[in-house]
Amino acid sequence: MRSKFSNIAFSAGFGLALTFTISCGEHGWDEWLNDSSSSETPVPSSSSVPSSGVSSSSVMLSSSSLQSSSSPQAVVPVYGEPITDARDGQTYKTVVIGSQTWMAKNLNYEAEDAKCYGEGTRMFSTDSIAKNCEKYGRLYSWATAMSVCPESWHLPSRADWAQLADYVGAEPSGKLMATSSDWPDPGTDDYGFSALPGGTYDYSNSSFSSIYGAGSWWSTTEFSVDIVYDIVIIGHVGLFESSSRKSNLFSVRCIQGPRGCTSAENTDTQYCLNESGTMKEYGSVTDKGGKTYKTVVIGEQTWMAENLDYEVEYSKCYDNKPENCERYGRLYDWLAATDVCPNGWHLPSSAEWATLKKVTVGNIIPYSLMARSGRNGVDSYGFSALGGGRGYSASGFGSVGSYDYWWTSTENANKAEYWYISSSTTFAAINKDNEVKTTFHSVRCVKD
Repeated sequence: MRSKFSNIAFSAGFGLALTFTISCGEHGWDEWLNDSSSSETPVPSSSSVPSSGVSSSSVMLSSSSLQSSSSPQAVVPVYGEPITDARDGQTYKTVVIGSQTWMAKNLNYEAEDAKCYGEGTRMFSTDSIAKNCEKYGRLYSWATAMSVCPESWHLPSRADWAQLADYVGAEPSGKLMATSSDWPDPGTDDYGFSALPGGTYDYSNSSFSSIYGAGSWWSTTEFSVDIVYDIVIIGHVGLFESSSRKSNLFSVRCIQGPRGCTSAENTDTQYCLNESGTMKEYGSVTDKGGKTYKTVVIGEQTWMAENLDYEVEYSKCYDNKPENCERYGRLYDWLAATDVCPNGWHLPSSAEWATLKKVTVGNIIPYSLMARSGRNGVDSYGFSALGGGRGYSASGFGSVGSYDYWWTSTENANKAEYWYISSSTTFAAINKDNEVKTTFHSVRCVKD
């Protein structure tokens, strides 16, 4: 018997056909696993994707790290008013589940980058392909899915799906699955959601898969610039989340209400705040030399949204090039770093960095803190880590564009602690380490 949904985690499989291998970079994966400051569960390495379509490491979806709601005692379908898509006249049943109103059928609007299952292959006849669209809806790329829902409806976020999972409860037992024989073991469809195993399309090998085996639906929530969360309903074991490349084709279930923003819509003055889907204005702070920086509120902390670029003795630009100071801020030795923050701000302690990690990363590798430009991040909090690298006391620099290193105020014997973010193509993490105080790292100040 399974217990209440576990904390949100995600599959190491990208969708239903891709795998993701984690290897050790400058700082090993085991180092993060053993980090005493965090209890999060990282992505497992080298997982395979079985023929069922779900990675062997996929886990049940929950919103315990987002917004949680209680499971109801009674299970009675509540159908809403049907909606007619004004664009093509198709009508869809709707169902009310908790405080959400969902379409009770997959979207079947013809759009660019959308296919009926089997379309363009010799697997099915023309008539069968048309029937697949009618029954299962079309399969859409993520970019198309983001804007394909009818007016006043939107593609659900990861948080929307998690809310649905929590409402249905820890023992789904087919409650979201249609009673159709399309499933090897039909569901009970207690809530009228009527999920069907409509399959997927993988552009990497131009193939359809998983029809009659699993249903997969897009969410709006990005994992990185190229990867998005998708939700998988398979069998009677429940609702899972995985991740897939944006080019693949999955089903779309629309949810009523306006779509929130995404970090792809960030500007120089505004940023989209994570799962709330609301645009926020950057704040500002001015350093001791008169330069102004953007600031963001993350949880109960207020952080600079840029690295400090206040020139003092024992500070330097990466590669000693002024243009790098303009982009990445200055690099400081530890003693200089302890006294450069603006009045009312300070060099954060290691514990304050740990709080930032807990609030922003959770079980997710920290693309949420990385800038979209050049980092493959999604910048979900406006923190915009750019990969400023570091310098050494004698000479030389390293890791620009792929690692950020920030000093903390926390000393450890004759060394000091720093936190880093890696965005290596095979390894990404946020963690802490110790360094001799004569090394040059970046500074992010936090408000007193």
